[in-house]
Amino acid sequence: MKFPTVTRLTLATCVAINILACSENPQPTEEEANQVLAEEQRRVTVAVVKEINFNENIVSNGKVKPMRYADLYWETSGEIAEVCVKNGDYVRSGALIARIDTFELSRNVLSIKTDMEKSRLSLHDILIGQGFDPNSDDIPQNQREIAEIKSGYRQAKIQYELQAEKLRKASIKVPFDGVVANLDAHVNNRTNTGKPLCRVIDMNNMTVEFTIIESELPQVSKGASVRIEAFSAPGEYAQGTITDINPVVEANGTIVVHAAINSRESTFFEGMNVRVWINKNAGRHIAVPKGAVVMRSGKPVVFSVDKGIAKWNYVETTVENADLIAIKEGINIGDTIVVDGATDLAHNAPVIIATTTDY
Repeated sequence: MKFPTVTRLTLATCVAINILACSENPQPTEEEANQVLAEEQRRVTVAVVKEINFNENIVSNGKVKPMRYADLYWETSGEIAEVCVKNGDYVRSGALIARIDTFELSRNVLSIKTDMEKSRLSLHDILIGQGFDPNSDDIPQNQREIAEIKSGYRQAKIQYELQAEKLRKASIKVPFDGVVANLDAHVNNRTNTGKPLCRVIDMNNMTVEFTIIESELPQVSKGASVRIEAFSAPGEYAQGTITDINPVVEANGTIVVHAAINSRESTFFEGMNVRVWINKNAGRHIAVPKGAVVMRSGKPVVFSVDKGIAKWNYVETTVENADLIAIKEGINIGDTIVVDGATDLAHNAPVIIATTTDY
């Protein structure tokens, strides 16, 4: 089939325009795109590779528990007159938490004290009638006891002591320095003697309860150091020390372990979920920070820097912990490597060393 001359010229023109457009705006290759990106973001942090005593980690999840706490209960019934604290308040030993109205209790104590004084007079009359000086210490014990019972003094004294104790317990005070939690008390409401008024937690003595599997037991010992990270604050760590290992293997093959949080200014709350790392010495290894290892074509790569040029090196990794990865081969001791800023680097990309750090 033949096209008219005009049509053939139009087609030729379109083809020429497309060829020219493609030659003026060629699509960059992946390597060229990476090179452009590398040149736009080429300030990096580097470190010198070294061999270290490498600590491998056993990782477990656990919960924070207080080593010392006290659930405080109302021991006297009545109407709550005052609540002096709120949840989260730090309180000193002996401080008042809450109290009930003491008018009725005080009146009872006064009335029973009056009865006790009356019975004391009857006691003295009985002892005098038996030829004893009521204030003497020479009265036989059995004679004094009989006289106290006959006069009603003994019973009155018991009642007075009970009422005085009720009056004393009308106020709830702090047993030791700590933080108030689970407070359930409102002014003008009746006390509930069947449930705690509040809990006082010693925040300076917190522990973590976690589990290990049976096969990990030989690697865990009392006194070993651990690192603790709250799920709610990733990247923030506290140091701890294993205090006890329960000598029982549970039905699921786990063993319960407790570790004390060493910080005296603990920000861990009771019941908080945490991750625990237990250090285990894995010997000497060439190691690099985790940020130095990036993936290229599905393989781990570490960028070294030589005369301002970044070069990628395929590496073989072995053990790792929360911060470091041990390298079996691919880089050498003394190499300068990129530890921050390697994510978008390309091979042979020019870089500027912004910071040199240690690890």
